[in-house]
Amino acid sequence: MAWLDQFEPWGKQHVFLYRGPEDATIEVWRDAGKAEAHLSRHDLRALLNARLPLILPETLTISSIRHSDTVVRVTAVERHDYFERDEALDETTQTATGETVEKRAYVHYVKRGWPSPVF
Repeated sequence: MAWLDQFEPWGKQHVFLYRGPEDATIEVWRDAGKAEAHLSRHDLRALLNARLPLILPETLTISSIRHSDTVVRVTAVERHDYFERDEALDETTQTATGETVEKRAYVHYVKRGWPSPVF
């Protein structure tokens, strides 16, 4: 994921593997039963074909692993909050003694970041 973030930080990112390795490293994902057993051994069974949660975890968290005959999709979700400057919301006022007070506006956004590689 760090490599993808260099090119599209916080974006919806996909990795498509058209041909997997020649050895057996991806063989477990070709069969639904084997994939489920593999996820169970690693305490990830609850994520298999799970719905994406509405909560936004503070750190990148695997939220769903979808499996079909042709695709394995691992979706990770994280909270992404940031501020954007909005000059239209700025205000300028004066104190009782005549000093100028400038209030500069920043809008706080909270969004979901979810890179979703497909294997």
